[in-house]
Amino acid sequence: MRTRSISAIFLRGGVIGGASYRNGSLSLADRDKELFYDKIAFWELTSFIGFLVEPKIEGIISANLYHTVNWTFYSPFCWDPYGLKNKISYLIDEMFIPEYEIQFYCSYIQKAIKKKSVSLKEYLCSIYYALAIEYTIKHNRFAPIYFRSLLATCNDDKLKNAIFCLEKRYYDFANEKIKEGQYFERKMTILSIADRVDIIDNYIMEVLTKALTYNSDHVKINQRFYADKIIALILNAIL
Repeated sequence: MRTRSISAIFLRGGVIGGASYRNGSLSLADRDKELFYDKIAFWELTSFIGFLVEPKIEGIISANLYHTVNWTFYSPFCWDPYGLKNKISYLIDEMFIPEYEIQFYCSYIQKAIKKKSVSLKEYLCSIYYALAIEYTIKHNRFAPIYFRSLLATCNDDKLKNAIFCLEKRYYDFANEKIKEGQYFERKMTILSIADRVDIIDNYIMEVLTKALTYNSDHVKINQRFYADKIIALILNAIL
């Protein structure tokens, strides 16, 4: 279900269709700063809502698309002058489909563990995704994006301390390169190869096993598409 079925948006007593919205948002942007679609990418936002229900590219379900769309929404760096995130996040959670997120996390971890050597960045990502799988299964909602917030949900102090040590090594490596006067980019962190840690490896494999045997019947049979409610909340916030 794509949100393009929402063919019109009400504004100031009139109606803006999908095509006129896209054209008008460009041609009128510089002339009328009161138009709400000059302030927020409304068409992209409604498409985003649709992808939460059916994340498809050319008719094929993409767990990567589902994950990316949600990270974009929950990102702490997202520009949100109208406070829309707080207003509609509870409806987004109601639309949550855990299988898509778990599939994305498992795919990444499985690729990483097959490598003979794994970069420190890949190792930390695998840890994050394992923690996210546990959080997703337990709470039936998206895991916190910020690594430290998610790590705070871990109750195993030995595991947590081992992860903290790896995280410190990750940032120390970057700082060393900067001090050496080298031009540093984040992608250069793949040059730092991780030393495997038993307690971390055991945890990742334990969570991966749990995820791969996760009961797919947990998909919300009653899952609703809250597009109309979400759009109403957005309009009330910005008009």
